[in-house]
Amino acid sequence: MPGIQLGTFVHQAQTGTDTRFSLGDQGDLQASGKRNIGNIFTRAWDCITRSDAQVAANKAATSSFVSALREQYGDEIANVMSRDLHAQLSKGRPLTGYRIEQVVAKAERMSNNIQAQNRQLLDNCLPELTDWVVRETGGDAHPGVLSRAETVQVLREAIEGSDAFQQHSFLNALHHVMDMFGEDGEGQATQEFLGHFKDTAKQALEHEVSARVMPRSTELRDASGDSTVDHCFDNLPDAERGKLKEIEAYFGGIIKESLRMGGDMSPSKVGSYVGMHEYLESSVEHLQGLDTSAMDDTEKAYVAAMRDDAVHMQALIKDRLGLQGFTPDQMRALTDVNRESGMLEEALGENKLQRIGQEWQDLERQLGDSLEILRGVQPGNEEAGMALQSIIGRGERAHSLASDLPGAMLKGLSGGDLVASDHDAQDILARLGEDGFDGPDIAWMHAQGMNVGDTVMRFSPEQIRLLKTQGLGIELGLQYLDKGVPIHERTLVDDYRDELIVGEPRPLGGGQVSKPYDVTYGRDRMVYKEPQINPETGEESGYGPSSRVLGIDPKQPQMTVRNVATRVVDELLGFNLVPDTRIGVLDGKLGLVMGYAEGIAPRYTVDVDDTARQWGQINAVLGYENPDVLQSVKDGDPETISLLKDLLSVNESRYELGNFDVSDSEQGQRILQLAKGSPQEQEEAQALLRGLPGRVEDGRVIQELRITAMLQRGDRDLNFDDPVVRRGLVKLQLLDALTAQGDRHQANYIVTQDAQGRYTGVVAIDNDQAFGTRIGNPNDLLRRVSGGVVTGPDGVKRTGLQGLNGVMLPGVVDRDMKAAFDALTPEGLRAELAGLLPDPEIEVAVQRLNVIKSHLEQLERNGMVIDADEWGSDLVTATLQDTNSSYVARDRQYINQLREEEDLEREIPERQASL
Repeated sequence: MPGIQLGTFVHQAQTGTDTRFSLGDQGDLQASGKRNIGNIFTRAWDCITRSDAQVAANKAATSSFVSALREQYGDEIANVMSRDLHAQLSKGRPLTGYRIEQVVAKAERMSNNIQAQNRQLLDNCLPELTDWVVRETGGDAHPGVLSRAETVQVLREAIEGSDAFQQHSFLNALHHVMDMFGEDGEGQATQEFLGHFKDTAKQALEHEVSARVMPRSTELRDASGDSTVDHCFDNLPDAERGKLKEIEAYFGGIIKESLRMGGDMSPSKVGSYVGMHEYLESSVEHLQGLDTSAMDDTEKAYVAAMRDDAVHMQALIKDRLGLQGFTPDQMRALTDVNRESGMLEEALGENKLQRIGQEWQDLERQLGDSLEILRGVQPGNEEAGMALQSIIGRGERAHSLASDLPGAMLKGLSGGDLVASDHDAQDILARLGEDGFDGPDIAWMHAQGMNVGDTVMRFSPEQIRLLKTQGLGIELGLQYLDKGVPIHERTLVDDYRDELIVGEPRPLGGGQVSKPYDVTYGRDRMVYKEPQINPETGEESGYGPSSRVLGIDPKQPQMTVRNVATRVVDELLGFNLVPDTRIGVLDGKLGLVMGYAEGIAPRYTVDVDDTARQWGQINAVLGYENPDVLQSVKDGDPETISLLKDLLSVNESRYELGNFDVSDSEQGQRILQLAKGSPQEQEEAQALLRGLPGRVEDGRVIQELRITAMLQRGDRDLNFDDPVVRRGLVKLQLLDALTAQGDRHQANYIVTQDAQGRYTGVVAIDNDQAFGTRIGNPNDLLRRVSGGVVTGPDGVKRTGLQGLNGVMLPGVVDRDMKAAFDALTPEGLRAELAGLLPDPEIEVAVQRLNVIKSHLEQLERNGMVIDADEWGSDLVTATLQDTNSSYVARDRQYINQLREEEDLEREIPERQASL
């Protein structure tokens, strides 16, 4: 039985504030007399003489009143009012009109206060709530469906109309107390408010979108309920029910969501809309011709609603595409081109291509006729123009495919080859045309299991043209891409191919990641080095500390081509410092090929047996936890071996296990002699064996582990004061300044000599640590200065950069050097480096060129531009003494230091022997 409405209590209370109320036998509200307003004694007597039946009736009336309050205002307010009605509920005092009016007035005030506080919270969080709902539903709706302002209003109305908003105080006393103690009580209330109304907001927005896109269906669902509508057509035959359910799902799914979404009108989206319009048109025809005589009223209403919604959505699509003024023939042509293009694109798969292949001529003709109609359409607005061009463009690509594909198939192309993600089939075919990759290339890709479409789209048409002009196939072309070598006129393989190699390539020393080889191509002796990519880091071999400081991109380091770019700059200057540098092939692998340079390397490395010095140190470090380090190494213990390698790497050393007979050495003879002596001498022999480390076996001393150290040596004969050497090193310093060479150490150039031993020049090798984007001033190439700050020729104080091996600009040049830089223009430098290096690196190189030009002008004003035959003068000698601005001074100092260290190493054994 329904309870008494709050309005009934309010109406009855208006009959008299002193009227008492109770429930009648039928549960209705009745007046039961007047309240006693006498003195305290008469009121007390009234309470004492109240019967149990009256008490029960009073309690029942008050309970009904509280229920009405709960129905109107919710639990929160009803609970507060229950406390105000405690005497009536617990002791059975009469419920009077006066009490009803007071309680209702208080409840109304509380309700207004709650809604005011909640409205403030709603105002604060509505922008955030709107953003969340929009994200959850896929983004902002199209303005033609629902604007942002309309979205905000829909959410506000839905939330303000909810029971929770009107009845529950989200900002309460607890939150105010939190604010008093420095906590964000209001912020917590806001988050609680957001959390509570997110679902309400999402449902409201989804309903509003449905109402605007599919108004009739939404109206029917609101009136009849989702369950009733969802079970429409259950009793129809399977085929008819299936078709109607398909239409229903397509309308409420793909089409509704597509119309709801905003965003740019891309060609693919235009095609989707035109396809939807065609589907809606066929759906309207189907629904209009449907026999509904056997359907119930709800099913008939739903069919009519879907038909009306289909017409409505067609109008929305036309409005969005600006096609309101299109004639039926124009719309038909638009639909035909869109459909036939889509069919061709779908049929490009392997299994369907043959079927389409039998219909090429019909397809070409149909597309041509429809395109001709569309080309004659004059769009009435910008949207129509964009839609028209999108469909025409799609149709023209399909028409071109229908024309070009048969010829490509004769080259061996299959339909599956054109199925390439994110790539247009027409673009793929353009790379397989007359000047593109040919039949042998396609056959090779098939043999490698490659998707032809994906593979050829890695190349630009210009790259393909360059490769085919040089007679290079896709196999080598892919190596260019994979190894980070630009396909450029300066990098195309020409004279250095496998078929031109004379003799056997000979491996050279060095190259921890990429092994260099001494190779003779025809008459040219060259050094070949294959670029390698570290699979763990993705960095090319050679990318290191200098590369990072220079600002070379680790994701596209292009270390190999930096050698080629350095050669280009050397040619521009006419310095003739860099040997012939190109891209070549060895064993089918693309790599760098550089002219073999013979001469003096100022610094070189030698292998020295350093076991005696290092093994004792290693035992001292590892012996605390491992009493037999040698045995652990021999057993292959991974932890011991890892620690051993770490210790050896500090001294650039390596170890090897074996059975090395050292009996004839001085130490070996001493061990054998002590082993035959007294117990004390035998113990001394064992100590020597532990330090060897080794054993005595069959009268021979066997060393079981050998440590080899790579020691730096300085050439003992190179004369840094020779005028030719001086001039060559200053030219190299200027070249490195322009290319931002960050690693020009003493082993990265060669000093050449003639048959009589006279110096003839300097050759720069290993030129990959160059260019980058961070060094715009060549003086910043200065290596880290030990213990201080130096002032550069530009007046700037520097400490140098860790990871570089450079110096600042030189203090003296000759006239030929200055003339070379005078002739080099920024435009010329850009033109020659374009395509070899990234544009930002080229622009920074231009900055360095301008700094060098200014520096040379200053040198000329200071009288420090000399004639080419003055490099042996006292002026030059005095100028080339600064190790921070001169390769001559820097390298002379370092080579002399290496010579002294070598002399000291020789003296120590001699002193020990004499002792």
